[in-house]
Amino acid sequence: MKNKFSRSLRHFFQCDAGAFSVVTKNENEKRQVTAVGFEQELLESHFKGEIEKHQGSRKDMEANGVEPTLAFRKHPTGETVRLVVSYKKGKKNELRYYFNNEAFRPDADDYWFIFVRENEIWLGSFSERMLSFIEKKAFGETYRDARLSILEKENDDYQDSLNGNVPKKIITSGHSWSRNSKLARQAAENADYKCEIQPGFPTFTSKSSGRPFIEAHHLVPMMLQDVFSENLDVLENICILNPWSHRLLHHAKFDQIEEHIGQLAAKREAFLKQLAISTNDVLAMYT
Repeated sequence: MKNKFSRSLRHFFQCDAGAFSVVTKNENEKRQVTAVGFEQELLESHFKGEIEKHQGSRKDMEANGVEPTLAFRKHPTGETVRLVVSYKKGKKNELRYYFNNEAFRPDADDYWFIFVRENEIWLGSFSERMLSFIEKKAFGETYRDARLSILEKENDDYQDSLNGNVPKKIITSGHSWSRNSKLARQAAENADYKCEIQPGFPTFTSKSSGRPFIEAHHLVPMMLQDVFSENLDVLENICILNPWSHRLLHHAKFDQIEEHIGQLAAKREAFLKQLAISTNDVLAMYT
């Protein structure tokens, strides 16, 4: 199934046009997919004058002095990756991508996508569930603004409770999701009160608890609880961080946190599978 980007998808990826389709098990195993319909139109329009030379196998192209790969930006990192793209020999209109493990190889049943933004062509993948979240506008301006804002007062109280202080009762407007400080303390004990990103980074001793001062962070943000039927305030979703690393995840540019988010997600692979999302989905939540 090939689909044009909806308005919600164009807004999320901040692009002019895009298309996506599911990766079948057979396509994943063979590491190749056929671009048809609007996907093919995007490719041919963007690489006009170059893609016409991509005929047959990699060996065929190299024998004719043609570089067999084309350059793409990979979402969400923005890194440049190169994939072999060519028309199948004897079938001029059958345009194929050839994935590889190092550059780009989406999982079976995930969706792979391409889009054009500011005269650059991007590709990436997301899960079916992530697709539904984007269509529901779970990642609109409110989500982006909240994630980029300073840590909320209610979050400070949550951290105070984790580190031995009793939080004061406050009155807030709007709504938020409560978080269990007992679970946060259990996660801290499980992590031996060491930061998961920088275990050797110096912190200080909390005068209330007598323990190293650390903070709790939900890898899949609690502000997305509205779109999940599963509880996000669980041990498996809580990361233990020092204050500097915690602010890093909230405020740094994506290229400074990508590796850290990937490492935190890898440790929670089983939990993410329960949520039917992937590491790529989690990375997209932090862009």
